[in-house]
Amino acid sequence: MKRKIIKLGQATYVASLPSKWIRAHNLEKGDYLDVEEEQGDLTFRVEGRKRNKAITLDITKLDTKLAASVLETSYIVGYDPIEIIHNPEIKEYLSKSKGNKLSTTEFITTIVNEKLIGSEIIEQSDKRIIIKDLGGGLNEESTDNIFRRILFLLKDISQEIMEALTNNNLERIKHLQTKVKLSKKLILYYSRLLNQSKISSSQLKIKNTILTNINFINGTFKVLLRDALTTKKPYSKESINVLSGVYKHLNHLVVLFLKFDLDKAAEFIEKRESIIASINSFEPKPQDLGVSYSLGALMGSIWYAADAWIAEKIIEKN
Repeated sequence: MKRKIIKLGQATYVASLPSKWIRAHNLEKGDYLDVEEEQGDLTFRVEGRKRNKAITLDITKLDTKLAASVLETSYIVGYDPIEIIHNPEIKEYLSKSKGNKLSTTEFITTIVNEKLIGSEIIEQSDKRIIIKDLGGGLNEESTDNIFRRILFLLKDISQEIMEALTNNNLERIKHLQTKVKLSKKLILYYSRLLNQSKISSSQLKIKNTILTNINFINGTFKVLLRDALTTKKPYSKESINVLSGVYKHLNHLVVLFLKFDLDKAAEFIEKRESIIASINSFEPKPQDLGVSYSLGALMGSIWYAADAWIAEKIIEKN
């Protein structure tokens, strides 16, 4: 796009900024931009974090699943405060009893307490709830620490799942559901911090790709644990062995995330074919369906996350 330069006064020159870019970064009159000059080019960057915008969500016609998704997405994007217009009760998604409803205030309170780090309900009634971020901002170093916490937690969960499934320890499997919820909570928080940060749009795209797949990996943990608790039957030794190989591959990815090494990345890539071959040759028994369904999803997410991370690091080195 082109912009015409206008002269104001004796030594001041002005060019307009695209309104779409202004809106995308929540900028207003009086805000400041960082301007850098390099080899004849000027680069404009937003100073500090994006300003949060308020939003009003009408969930009167939504069920619990869609309402939760809308609220989580608004939190991730960075809206603050979030006002929710609702009915006293909300329809429960896939409830066993047709038309079963929950208290909307209790439903939203559970989401805020279990998933939205830093946010609190500051006002509520039978028809309206306001959620406000009271946690304050974090610097980029702290944001990176959140990402490392997520990685360590995923590694711990995968190792504990293997031990629990190997021994068919249902109590431990049930306990692991709490860790999966904590991981989900941190993933949502990290995503919110990313979208409020001042990193470039290309970096944000890569990091969001990685985080989307990490979130999916955590989701496969949740489904597998739920399946194990539902069937209550031990998985076969063959299925445990195949799943163990995939989880070891995930742990290698975590190591790569924590400290990138090009030789380690190449070694990681070389192991892909052997793991895929073990998945393709696996013939699940009836009790192994939960494991069988998760294998392909896990490998796909591991590889999409790995591809984005390796590509980013190679680009940084050149």
